[in-house]
Amino acid sequence: MSIKHLEILAKQLANKGWEIKNPNSDDLYHVANDFTVCWEIKRGFYNNTITFPILPHLGGRSEDLNDIFYCKESANGTRLYFDKTKSEIWKANLREWVNNLSSP
Repeated sequence: MSIKHLEILAKQLANKGWEIKNPNSDDLYHVANDFTVCWEIKRGFYNNTITFPILPHLGGRSEDLNDIFYCKESANGTRLYFDKTKSEIWKANLREWVNNLSSP
């Protein structure tokens, strides 16, 4: 995974009207003490949270955004797994996941 995945996801969310913020920092890509990146998203009166766990090879702890392989939204627990950014499968999965985020 790379920061490019986060940028693409943020753009896709913004295009669907979601406001995005990191509750732990003004930096959207800030890594929290639990070795995750967390986004709170809001559209209208609806709120949701997206968590990006950082999972390095061989376990351990990492703050490297390249060690993020998926994200999970809190309302339904659905996950979006990252693939090559130019992959048609990745693009289709991204669109479907963002479109299926719970909303009022």
